[in-house]
Amino acid sequence: MSCSESHLSYEEQLNKFIGRGMFVKNKTKALERLKHISYYKIKQFSTFFMDNNGNYKQNTSFEAVIQNFYFDKNLRMEFLKCSEKIELSIKNKIAYLLGVKYGAFGYLNFSSWCDRSRPKQEIQNEELKFKKKIQKKMKLFSDNSIIKDFVINNPTETYLSIWRLSEVLTFGEALYLFEMMSQKNKVSIAHNYNLKVDEFISYANNIKLIRNLCAHNMSIIHLKLRTIPKMNTDFSNILNRYDRIFSSVLIIIYFIKNINPNYKFKTLYHTVCQLIKRNKVAKIYGIKNYKLLKKYIKS
Repeated sequence: MSCSESHLSYEEQLNKFIGRGMFVKNKTKALERLKHISYYKIKQFSTFFMDNNGNYKQNTSFEAVIQNFYFDKNLRMEFLKCSEKIELSIKNKIAYLLGVKYGAFGYLNFSSWCDRSRPKQEIQNEELKFKKKIQKKMKLFSDNSIIKDFVINNPTETYLSIWRLSEVLTFGEALYLFEMMSQKNKVSIAHNYNLKVDEFISYANNIKLIRNLCAHNMSIIHLKLRTIPKMNTDFSNILNRYDRIFSSVLIIIYFIKNINPNYKFKTLYHTVCQLIKRNKVAKIYGIKNYKLLKKYIKS
């Protein structure tokens, strides 16, 4: 098996960066970083500082690249924290709606709450697949107190109640239930966040995408979105393009403010301030007015 790559010592890895025009302020500290952060992870963040020829722009330091890595990490951690709050809220709203309208097990009858414009056979197939998924979850999480208590107290039930089920659904599975809903049910869920159905879908899918990237330690600060979110608010005074990560930042903030108007985005505010201050390239992130952005985060 032939491969163009070969093992490099930490010293050799650092020299590859230097050979492309990067300078290192403290070689000892840089080598320590390379012992704990992979060469390719650092290289990924360093592309932001490269010119069109693959060389580093003048005055690009190893330390600046590492700083970029930590800004990204802090932003990812904040996204994960906020997206968890959003996930919990959405799952709770879905469970509440299905429970209050159709009872503990009414959700198992897809034809009663699903979009009836879908072919009947399709709805039946989706119902069958979902029931199998529930039973898999009940086995997989059998030691989870939420499931364990239910099984003990309801030994004759084959499936979980909608309220218990919502606790073991993934965010994607919860959004699947939303997608299957009738338009009336979708409107009810989206209304909780002062969103239209298409806006809710766009926002939720954007959050799911960014959350998945964060969970797999993928870089997000230089992300270019292929699908532009349908913004329900005019942010044209803050952003000059919507295909960058700060569209997702505004979506997260919007959702959280609807869930908890008193929530303080201290860590996010600090990270954004440091990121823009350090790079001095707000335009690259699609930011038109960073002062208004900071004001929106802080308000």
